[in-house]
Amino acid sequence: MTSLFEPTANRKVTQRIDRLTPQHGPRWGRMSVGEMVCHLNDYFDVALGRVTAKPIGNTITRALGRWIAIYLPLPWPRNIRTLPEFKATNPADFERDRSALRANIHAFAERKDQTDWPSNPAFGKLSSNQWAVLAYRHLDHHLKQFGE
Repeated sequence: MTSLFEPTANRKVTQRIDRLTPQHGPRWGRMSVGEMVCHLNDYFDVALGRVTAKPIGNTITRALGRWIAIYLPLPWPRNIRTLPEFKATNPADFERDRSALRANIHAFAERKDQTDWPSNPAFGKLSSNQWAVLAYRHLDHHLKQFGE
């Protein structure tokens, strides 16, 4: 599985983010491109341990969800509701929000050798590599949502 820790994947994701403009509209869903960028920044705030998100589900749903989200080689379903912690920030300035996303991706990649990661609210305890695959898939899902 492609991981955000892979330099080539990281570079390509960043290039796709750089092609986004405030005029990009969604192919599905209700978020604007600015809301999507802020949503991803909020996601990285949780992944990087800056914000704690309330756990959802139980042991079985977290394990099943983790397997589907990380390992199942199919596109993620569309129009899934997100957690409140992943919708905490309203768009302000597109360039500033996009720059923050680039910085968050860089900060995440810098922690490749980190062994103690925060618990994911939907999937529970994840390894470094699981977080990196999940982060890549999450970015990829939303970039495809906006045609990138």
